[in-house]
Amino acid sequence: MAVAIAVILLGLLSLAGTNRRAAVYALACAILPTLVIWIASQGSTAYWFARYLLFTLPAWAVAVGLAVAALHPARLTRLPGLRQRATPGSPGRAASALAAAAAVVVVAVIAVIGWPNQQAIRQPEAHNWWSYPNPVGDVPADYTLAASVIAAHEKPGDGIVYQVSDSNHWMPDNGVEYYLRLTGKPEPRDVFLAKTPAQTGSLQPAECANPAACLHGQPRLWIVYVNHLAPAGSSRDPLAAIAPGQAAVLRARGYATAQQYEADGITVVLMTVRAG
Repeated sequence: MAVAIAVILLGLLSLAGTNRRAAVYALACAILPTLVIWIASQGSTAYWFARYLLFTLPAWAVAVGLAVAALHPARLTRLPGLRQRATPGSPGRAASALAAAAAVVVVAVIAVIGWPNQQAIRQPEAHNWWSYPNPVGDVPADYTLAASVIAAHEKPGDGIVYQVSDSNHWMPDNGVEYYLRLTGKPEPRDVFLAKTPAQTGSLQPAECANPAACLHGQPRLWIVYVNHLAPAGSSRDPLAAIAPGQAAVLRARGYATAQQYEADGITVVLMTVRAG
């Protein structure tokens, strides 16, 4: 918030500079889209999230740059004590040095007050904080650890089933698959996947309409689910965390928990077919 206030104030100060036309244009590009998004968010669908306004940052940067550029030595010669040192056509060394120092101070102050935010977005699992800086949604899920568990214990022919919620903001499928690729190990086949989120054009994958037909006798299956999105009791029965139709098929085929791994906010379960 402190950085936002500083940037807004500096952006507005650009109107007092010499290039007022450019300042008006930059501020219009920054403010008008923000107003449009705010108005559009008053309906049934809200778009009022920081990530949807990132495209306005270049305009704010231009406005702030114009404000800093207004600290021109020629303007500073009007200050008492510097007026006598300037000569016609030359603002004077003192004014030039003061202008350069002022520009450095402005940039340094913004960097200092923004340092905590820069640290926050670089923390482990910070990518889970999709609503930043709003604390809502700040629930960690350690995809890296989940992927490393699977990579360390998987065998050829393994399958995998991801819990996919209605909103799927945590996207355990995309997150774990990404880090599995980084391990260089083959990824277990997503047995109930019909179309990826990229293919559906949404956060949601399209899953197999007939789970029984999509399960091809994998002797081992990995179940991956985000803890806080799973129903109560999922720690005792991991199949409760996935779609009921999929769970019913796995129960009918005799799958049972062989090993359960708890990561930070995410659970990985290895299931095998019971003998007999």
